[in-house]
Amino acid sequence: MRKILKFNKVSTGTNDADVMYYVSADEIKYFESADKTCTIFLMGAGADGLKLDTITITAGSGQGDEIADKLADLIHANKFAGGGAMFTIDVNFVAGISKIIYAAVA
Repeated sequence: MRKILKFNKVSTGTNDADVMYYVSADEIKYFESADKTCTIFLMGAGADGLKLDTITITAGSGQGDEIADKLADLIHANKFAGGGAMFTIDVNFVAGISKIIYAAVA
């Protein structure tokens, strides 16, 4: 069973009620963290095998690792434990998130 993650678009520290990104956990290739960001690299709408789409989550200072760790636990746990409920990654996922933006490879 494939786990689907629902990312809520966040532009200014609040969830955008109109824009959601639904991503199969199987399509996530890797993610990297920095001080304030966690960037998720995935096969998506514009990805061609050479270039990957990205979702960048921006939060407060020092929270990039916290987001990456929580995503790793979430993906590993649900990918290998038979699925379960869909998870939403939004401003409530980790306190301090101010942006979640999906960028398709052009």
